Amino acid sequence: MIEINSLGKYFGDHKVLSDISLKVDKGDVFGIVGHSGAGKSTLLRCLNGLESYTEGSVRVGGAKNAVLPLLAAIDHYFEN
Repeated sequence: MIEINSLGKYFGDHKVLSDISLKVDKGDVFGIVGHSGAGKSTLLRCLNGLESYTEGSVRVGGAKNAVLPLLAAIDHYFEN
């Protein structure tokens, strides 16, 4: 289970993620879609530890502020 609560991220003074909350249960298939520049890649980078997040929390299997071993668990595809 992955639970994200009120996740936020700043690059300097620019807020790129604002109050992101979601829950993905074990076995669920989940997609993130949005316009270019909406923060999809930044969200994934925060979840797998490539970027730090500024606000909120992430729970993985009940462990608060855990970094996901996403390189093996999540596929990241770009669409043209």
